[in-house]
Amino acid sequence: MSSTVPTRLLAETEFYDSHKAEWLRIHRNEFVVAKGTELLGFFTNFRDAYYAGVEKYGMNTDFLVKRVVEQEPVFVVF
Repeated sequence: MSSTVPTRLLAETEFYDSHKAEWLRIHRNEFVVAKGTELLGFFTNFRDAYYAGVEKYGMNTDFLVKRVVEQEPVFVVF
Protein backbone atom coordinates (compact mmCIF):
# COMPACT_ATOMS: atom_id res chain seq x y z
CA MET A 1 0.00 0.00 0.00
CA SER A 2 1.17 3.46 -0.82
CA SER A 3 1.41 6.05 1.94
CA THR A 4 1.17 9.03 -0.42
CA VAL A 5 -1.93 11.16 -0.42
CA PRO A 6 -3.95 10.71 -3.63
CA THR A 7 -4.13 13.91 -5.65
CA ARG A 8 -6.68 13.02 -8.33
CA LEU A 9 -9.98 14.70 -7.52
CA LEU A 10 -8.48 16.25 -4.38
CA ALA A 11 -9.75 19.75 -5.24
CA GLU A 12 -13.19 18.38 -6.11
CA THR A 13 -13.40 16.34 -2.91
CA GLU A 14 -12.39 19.34 -0.79
CA PHE A 15 -14.95 21.48 -2.64
CA TYR A 16 -17.65 18.86 -1.93
CA ASP A 17 -16.67 18.59 1.74
CA SER A 18 -16.75 22.36 2.21
CA HIS A 19 -20.30 22.62 0.81
CA LYS A 20 -21.73 19.30 2.01
CA ALA A 21 -23.75 20.69 4.96
CA GLU A 22 -25.40 23.31 2.76
CA TRP A 23 -26.09 20.83 -0.06
CA LEU A 24 -27.59 18.30 2.34
CA ARG A 25 -30.29 20.82 3.23
CA ILE A 26 -31.16 21.61 -0.40
CA HIS A 27 -29.96 18.72 -2.59
CA ARG A 28 -30.01 15.60 -0.38
CA ASN A 29 -29.71 12.38 -2.42
CA GLU A 30 -29.06 14.25 -5.66
CA PHE A 31 -25.83 13.84 -7.64
CA VAL A 32 -23.47 16.79 -7.79
CA VAL A 33 -21.02 17.33 -10.65
CA ALA A 34 -17.92 19.45 -10.05
CA LYS A 35 -14.53 20.10 -11.60
CA GLY A 36 -12.07 21.85 -9.34
CA THR A 37 -14.18 24.42 -7.55
CA GLU A 38 -16.59 24.79 -10.47
CA LEU A 39 -20.08 23.46 -9.74
CA LEU A 40 -21.78 22.17 -12.86
CA GLY A 41 -25.05 21.30 -11.13
CA PHE A 42 -27.23 18.75 -9.37
CA PHE A 43 -29.02 15.83 -10.98
CA THR A 44 -31.58 13.28 -9.85
CA ASN A 45 -29.65 10.28 -11.17
CA PHE A 46 -26.07 9.25 -11.82
CA ARG A 47 -26.51 8.76 -15.55
CA ASP A 48 -27.72 12.32 -16.17
CA ALA A 49 -25.00 13.72 -13.92
CA TYR A 50 -22.26 11.72 -15.64
CA TYR A 51 -23.38 12.61 -19.15
CA ALA A 52 -23.63 16.30 -18.23
CA GLY A 53 -20.05 16.12 -16.96
CA VAL A 54 -18.84 14.40 -20.13
CA GLU A 55 -20.64 16.94 -22.29
CA LYS A 56 -19.10 19.87 -20.40
CA TYR A 57 -15.60 18.57 -19.59
CA GLY A 58 -15.03 15.70 -22.03
CA MET A 59 -14.05 12.10 -21.42
CA ASN A 60 -10.31 12.67 -21.10
CA THR A 61 -10.36 14.68 -17.89
CA ASP A 62 -11.33 14.08 -14.28
CA PHE A 63 -14.50 15.48 -12.76
CA LEU A 64 -16.47 14.50 -9.69
CA VAL A 65 -19.91 12.90 -9.72
CA LYS A 66 -21.02 12.23 -6.16
CA ARG A 67 -24.32 11.63 -4.40
CA VAL A 68 -25.02 14.15 -1.66
CA VAL A 69 -25.61 11.96 1.39
CA GLU A 70 -25.06 12.46 5.08
CA GLN A 71 -23.18 9.23 5.65
CA GLU A 72 -20.99 7.74 2.93
CA PRO A 73 -21.80 4.15 2.04
CA VAL A 74 -19.13 1.54 2.70
CA PHE A 75 -18.63 -1.20 0.15
CA VAL A 76 -16.74 -4.35 1.01
CA VAL A 77 -15.38 -6.45 -1.82
CA PHE A 78 -13.89 -9.86 -1.16
